[in-house]
Amino acid sequence: MDIVYYATRVVLPPLFARMEVEGRENVPKGACIFIANHETVWDAWKVVQAAGVWTPVHWVTGTCFFDPAAAGAKCFPHLPPFVQRCLGFLASTLIRYSKAIPYQRVGDPPIRGRSMEETNRDTFKRVARTLQAGESVGIFPEGRRSSLWVTSSFIRMALTAGVPVVPIKLPRKGEPNMVRIFPPLRYARMPREAIDREAERVMIALTGRAVTVSR
Repeated sequence: MDIVYYATRVVLPPLFARMEVEGRENVPKGACIFIANHETVWDAWKVVQAAGVWTPVHWVTGTCFFDPAAAGAKCFPHLPPFVQRCLGFLASTLIRYSKAIPYQRVGDPPIRGRSMEETNRDTFKRVARTLQAGESVGIFPEGRRSSLWVTSSFIRMALTAGVPVVPIKLPRKGEPNMVRIFPPLRYARMPREAIDREAERVMIALTGRAVTVSR
């Protein structure tokens, strides 16, 4: 539902009013894949706000956020279980209607009884259809916040759809509240090993720490 997506674009910006943005001119017109380091639960909205885009950005999101109980425990771990479930229901509903695309990671609950292989194969298909339709996709290659493992799938998705990748560096705790948007990366066909090396290079630049591609 576009109305939910646009409502969040109107309601949430005041939360990021003090956020400074560098490089907004690097956001291309048309479909692209936004990637960013993952620091907080607000990161997806920070990226959209920083990029200044109003067309929907479909975020590839762990299946745990589509399950109310799992979403509540993940997002609100310090609250009582009943409050977790209530807030988890609101969070998962918002995620479902914000055009998110489910992706199952190790340890995530299955979605609609499907296997991890089925879910993730469908993820790649939905990403391709979304990009071909002219809408952008967002991915946190770390998967989980501040992970030492990353995925190179964003490069493979960009190669399949023929769209650029836009790297965005979000501030870490204790850093100035500055979001940096780097020039778009355009890729030509390359071997799997080269894809993994490039994913590591990009994510080391965004995270500021050593990371390894998880196969």
